Amino acid sequence: MPLPGTRDPVDALAEFGSPEFLRDPYPFVEWLRVNDPVHLTSKGFYLVSRHADLCHLLSGTTDLLRTPDAATFAESMPAVNQHRSLRTLLSSILSMNPPEHTRVRRLVARVFNRRTTENLAGRIGELCDRLLDPLTGPLHDGQVVDLYPTLCQPLPRLVIADMLGVPEADHDWLTKATIDIAAGLTADSHRDAESMLALADEQTLRLEQYFRALAEERRRNPGDDLLSQLTAKHEEEPERLTEDELVNLVWFLWLAGTDSTAVGLIHCVWTMTEFPDQRHWLEGGYASAFAYVDEVLRRTTSAPYTVTPRLATRDITLNGITYPAGSDFRALFAAANRDPAVFPDPDRFDPSRDNRQTLTFSKGIHHCLGAFLTRTTLTMAVSRLHATFPNLVALNEPHWGGLVRDPALHSLPVEAR
Repeated sequence: MPLPGTRDPVDALAEFGSPEFLRDPYPFVEWLRVNDPVHLTSKGFYLVSRHADLCHLLSGTTDLLRTPDAATFAESMPAVNQHRSLRTLLSSILSMNPPEHTRVRRLVARVFNRRTTENLAGRIGELCDRLLDPLTGPLHDGQVVDLYPTLCQPLPRLVIADMLGVPEADHDWLTKATIDIAAGLTADSHRDAESMLALADEQTLRLEQYFRALAEERRRNPGDDLLSQLTAKHEEEPERLTEDELVNLVWFLWLAGTDSTAVGLIHCVWTMTEFPDQRHWLEGGYASAFAYVDEVLRRTTSAPYTVTPRLATRDITLNGITYPAGSDFRALFAAANRDPAVFPDPDRFDPSRDNRQTLTFSKGIHHCLGAFLTRTTLTMAVSRLHATFPNLVALNEPHWGGLVRDPALHSLPVEAR
């Protein structure tokens, strides 16, 4: 596949690490969508970038795509057998197939759904105010404040911890453990990958032991938190998650529900600076701010492609080309969310557009369970931030980090003008 003006084939995975891509990924992913919408990478999997193709692949249940089981994973990734953190990730709801996935998702959705998240909105607002209050003096005095360590990073963890009923005294070490796990799981070709994975394994075991003990405590002394509800017996649904399923789920929620939300908040704040004429959307009430956040999430993304393999259960034809059963398809949501076939003038920031077809949180059976929680958290945070500091300006455009946890994304200096 040659890039425009070149004769040499280009591998997207190599391009993802280039300085040009890290500055602005969207020209390249647009080129892929137009010229090579099902791109074969150097690692043997396909990147799918057209909205219609992804909807076709993701809308089924077991019909088109399945996640490989642990044994299949181990054949191509022997490290799975040696590393607890990898095995735990591959046992998560993200990697399950029906009917196991259907059962676990049903049991979780019983207590973790849109209604319960809506009930959390007020509490999320309180947590936002708690983090914003210490910033009022410095910002009003003209100081530059980094919003990443003061708001973007701690807020999602406070929300998840509050929802699960995790004691505040444990937040700091749990956060450190999560950072270690995330670093190990995304180390890949890093020169210290093996030692980073070993540390991730240690911290995974530590978190599993902690959440197992916390779940037992909630069985004896239930509260009104999510963990208590997940461990409780329900007359209308007598079946419960197994102990291992419960611990794995909480591990995954703690790990997955934080960094991506933090990066989303960074992009929301930068968008306030990039499009100051659109800030009125943050002054029109909750629904208006919610639409603003949805448009930010459509235009930006925190990772170039989905990392979980989805294997074709049979031959699949896309755009007149047939791909054999067993082909590994990954989603390039950054391209699909700017597909002009679905979103007219896709580069324009327009909160009034209909964003019901965005693929930010995937689609089908693997649509993110925490999507509404993420959107609610971002809406409460950005609307309260704007109300408190209406003239806030971000000083540096956030870099595309390639991975959610790239340090390039972990700084957001701002000032109030």
